[in-house]
Amino acid sequence: MPSEGGSYVSTAIVGTPGYIDPEYDKTSVPSKKTDIYSFGIVLLELISGRPAIIKITKESPCNIADWVHLVTAKGDIKMIVDPRLQGEFDPNSAQRAVETAMYCVPVSSIDRPTMNIVVKPNEDDKTFEPKNQHLTYFEVERITDNFQKELGRGASSIVYHGHLSNGTEVAVKKLSPSSILGSKQFKTEAQLLTRVHHKNLVSLFGYCDEGSNMVLIYEYMAKGNVKAYLSGKTEAVLSWEQRLQIAIDAAQALEYLHNGCNPPIIHRDIKTENILLNEKLQAKVADFGWSKSMPAEGGSYVLTAIVGTPGYLDPEYHRSSVPNEKTDVYSFGIVLLELISGRPAIIKITKENLCNITNWVHHIIAKGDIRMIVDPRLQGEFETNSARRTIETAMSCVSFSSTERPTMSDIVVELRECLKIAMAHERTNNLEEDHDSAGIEAAMTAEER
Repeated sequence: MPSEGGSYVSTAIVGTPGYIDPEYDKTSVPSKKTDIYSFGIVLLELISGRPAIIKITKESPCNIADWVHLVTAKGDIKMIVDPRLQGEFDPNSAQRAVETAMYCVPVSSIDRPTMNIVVKPNEDDKTFEPKNQHLTYFEVERITDNFQKELGRGASSIVYHGHLSNGTEVAVKKLSPSSILGSKQFKTEAQLLTRVHHKNLVSLFGYCDEGSNMVLIYEYMAKGNVKAYLSGKTEAVLSWEQRLQIAIDAAQALEYLHNGCNPPIIHRDIKTENILLNEKLQAKVADFGWSKSMPAEGGSYVLTAIVGTPGYLDPEYHRSSVPNEKTDVYSFGIVLLELISGRPAIIKITKENLCNITNWVHHIIAKGDIRMIVDPRLQGEFETNSARRTIETAMSCVSFSSTERPTMSDIVVELRECLKIAMAHERTNNLEEDHDSAGIEAAMTAEER
């Protein structure tokens, strides 16, 4: 490229058919965005397994970008992904990858992102907002059938059930027009969820921001939130292994926010109500309205109002007003104690006497019987060593000093080990039951003879 202030001398167009930037082809003047167009074609090839120029018929070749446009218009993004994968891919990851590729191949170079944004979108960069995620209020009304079915409501919003044009179920959160604080949270969440993607984070499908109409459209989580299961609002009782897997899912989400994002992100409102379950009971962390990016290395944190939910709030953060990754670790520890015990973060001993779950657990540990901590609805169906290690992990998370708490990476490793112990115990029990059943059948056969 010419140095600053210099001009580019037009030369012969070079490159490979199918990969050549149409703007460069027209002007003979390449730029950085020329490479971005070509990279977008390469990315589409990687996604689809198809060549840059597809032979529809012998006489009718088609550029891969045009083919993807055609398939996308039909609404089924799975048709774009290489069929040789036999469906072994995450639809949200695939959708994001296709969107990224398609942002690289607009005819006009000014509509393409920079390579920095393609690799890792920056929170402060507004040029990479997924354009097909922005919806009009009219489209939102169509998706929700004019807000017919309410799923739930919070202090500043109501959540409705809806369907996208391809039939995908969604949850639609509509902000109350009178909520000033909610408006700030809405913008924080919309901006964050367009740049972070993980299998254990609830995906954002779209948003609407038209005057007082602020709407976020998420993937639909059919089984609701973890709090409903632990409070007895649902009849189903989560098994010990299911509880551990939910804990691992949530821990992996936080590990990604802390270690997989640059700069790291603190959620600041981890609680059972913000951990949602899909049809397969896979857990995903939701509600990023209070989330905050950590300052860059060498930067300082600006003190802001303390946010979070009573019972889950890190005492050190409450005292200093400065959050960090260990703020989320404390809240996660409370969630883990709830999963173990089936009790809420703040336990009512009497009408006037409330007790934090950590103090309640400390009191029982002092008596020496950790089985009293585990949810009685499990009726003793859990592996004791797995339960003990899980309780120890939870209590390490809620240490008063943040320096004594583990990282989310440490927690993920430990919880996986707890689940491994529980699963091994379950397999042993099943083998013993099979052996006993075989013995009984053999005895009955002998008697019959």
